[in-house]
Amino acid sequence: MITMMDLPNLFSSSPKKDKLFLGLILTEKSVQAILWKISKGGISVIKQSEILDIKDDEQIVIQTDQALQDLGELSENLSEVLLGLESSWVNPKGIVDNKKPILKKITDDLSLNPIGFVVTTEAITQYLSKENPSLNSVLLFYTKNKISVSLLEKGTLQKTESVGRSDNPSADFIEALARFKSNHKKELPPIVKLISIDLTKEELFEQHQALIEHDWVNEGYFISAPTLENIDIEIAIEGVINQGGQAVAKSQGIEISQNSPEKNVVESNPKEFAFEEVTINNSDDEFDNSQNKDKNDPKTDSAYDNLTAVPTSFGIPIHSKNVPDFKEPKNEKIEENFNFKVNESPNESKKMKPNKLIAWFHIHKKFALAGFISGLVALLLISLIFITFSGRTLITLNLNPKNISKDVSIILNPTIKESDFKNLTLKSELVSKNFSFNQTNETTGITLVGEKAKGKINLINKTDGVKTFTAGTSLTADGLRFTLDDDVTVASSSVEIKSNEEVKSYGTSEAKVSAVKIGAESNLGADTSLVVADFSTSSYEGRVIETFDGGSSREIRVVSQEDLDQLMLEVKKKILEIATQEYKSESDKNESLSFISTNKLTITADNYSGKEGDEAKTISLDLEADVEAIAFENGDIKPLAEFVLKDLVPEGFEMVEKEPQILSDVNDESATSSAITIDANLSTQAIPIIDYDSLKQELASKSLTKAQEILNGKSEIKSFTIELFPKILESVWKKISNSPDKIDFKIQ
Repeated sequence: MITMMDLPNLFSSSPKKDKLFLGLILTEKSVQAILWKISKGGISVIKQSEILDIKDDEQIVIQTDQALQDLGELSENLSEVLLGLESSWVNPKGIVDNKKPILKKITDDLSLNPIGFVVTTEAITQYLSKENPSLNSVLLFYTKNKISVSLLEKGTLQKTESVGRSDNPSADFIEALARFKSNHKKELPPIVKLISIDLTKEELFEQHQALIEHDWVNEGYFISAPTLENIDIEIAIEGVINQGGQAVAKSQGIEISQNSPEKNVVESNPKEFAFEEVTINNSDDEFDNSQNKDKNDPKTDSAYDNLTAVPTSFGIPIHSKNVPDFKEPKNEKIEENFNFKVNESPNESKKMKPNKLIAWFHIHKKFALAGFISGLVALLLISLIFITFSGRTLITLNLNPKNISKDVSIILNPTIKESDFKNLTLKSELVSKNFSFNQTNETTGITLVGEKAKGKINLINKTDGVKTFTAGTSLTADGLRFTLDDDVTVASSSVEIKSNEEVKSYGTSEAKVSAVKIGAESNLGADTSLVVADFSTSSYEGRVIETFDGGSSREIRVVSQEDLDQLMLEVKKKILEIATQEYKSESDKNESLSFISTNKLTITADNYSGKEGDEAKTISLDLEADVEAIAFENGDIKPLAEFVLKDLVPEGFEMVEKEPQILSDVNDESATSSAITIDANLSTQAIPIIDYDSLKQELASKSLTKAQEILNGKSEIKSFTIELFPKILESVWKKISNSPDKIDFKIQ
């Protein structure tokens, strides 16, 4: 469908110069702008913008404006626009109702004059038909959210079907072809052209690759594998503009050397296109169709005289009511506004009176300088004496510690109310948390699978009596066992006299047999002899009629019981590791409680991906389990450690104040009792006992060098630092404070 606005066609003429137009190709999800021209030589595309995505109706004007700006300077003063629309935007009556407001908003907000529209798929189809009138092809049109499939036979459009797009290009194409097949019984032409003015070249190539990998012959729509061809987007755009442009040229009376537009060009008036006439005024900034004004109407002239030029951004009006008024600034006195005092004239300023103090200083300069220097020296001496006697000394000591530790068995009893340090028993409580883990292992089981051989034999009765063999009767040949499929009765043998001689004929009956085991070795060759049950071959015998077939075997990987047991063992071990780490982390975060995992695990849910004997290369297990832990109070550790370690502190040492360390592991032998025993190592440090009062007396008034010698001579001291306060004493005085009371010790 190509629809043109109702434009005057007073006479036809060849264009004296090229006439430029705009084009907009709109889909549900994108917009692209085109700059094209009509010249004596024909219709051609000058420039096209990038394809810009549209997320919603609010964004469509912004993206359209951006696309138009991408066309450059040549497009700035153009307003006549040809629209290329999706087929879903149009019905036999014209543009569908829900799209009219969108198109009106675009043309109004961007000051565009719509001169008509084309349905993009139809325009491209007509263009291709015109280029090749005998074309037999399936045309596959892509947009962001659907595909349309058209059938061309000898350049004539036969049918078009549209379906929504999914993540499976082949399935989408098959769905559209299935709709074709219901009304089109012939095989489709094996040429498929992929076309899109909505997708990028890369996106269209991805669709091409997905389709080319599909087996189309077996689908039954093509007699041979179809040839897939991507139509370049520039060619598709040229088709849209060419078909629409011919109709524009005809409606505007422009003669071109190309063929006239197609017969189905429909002329319509603006109201059919849903671009209604509106009037612009200063109160509401509505738009106006100036062609409908009566120039002789004084009211009309007055209205136009009152219109103000409206600045635009490529057609988006920036209305006058939104433009701020810029007024000339008032000539106000800034000095008065800010209370600045400005002297009218330098002569009016007051003259400075001579300073009597400065005059006295010039007369008694030497005496004044001598007094100033003496006072400064006296001040410095007084300050130094004050600082010296008021200064303090801080000595930070790092003592030589001794590590002490002991291995003990501590009982954590959740049934007692108070800890018993003498008996190494701490009150505690049992806690439990649920943990889960998933693991996949490779299977190790191997088994044979396959089919049993089958075939037909002749059962031979060499006795004088009739014999019936029941189904399941065993037959053997070369160590291979077979069984009868059905009951079989075999006639007795008989004797005939031929040429005065007795000729014995055995009774025979055809029977079906099956191998007991799978494998190709049971495919017995023709005329192979089989032993029937436990009978001698002189009484009964089986003989293969035709070579048996169907017997086969192969090795496969299966799930073994060992695989299931090993996987369970590994996952349980992993859950215990996770639980141990989790309880340790909880202990680090909790200041009052410590948690120790008991390694008691209770399975609450287990889910294997297969069972024993299943064919599989891997086996997975999802396991959930509750893991118990013992919680005890951190405050009980220190008194317990002091009780245990106090006898191990060397003479002249004392235990440090910090919390002792405990390294523990659950005793497996106690795992079933209500009181849990943990094997623990208690450790702490003991530091030397120093007589700090005596050390202060020894260091008082000593120089820094002497004080360092004294401290270095103490075996109890590992390292030290000396700081004097105020800091200036370290560079000026360099002595320890005179008073022992002004010496402080800090232990690291």
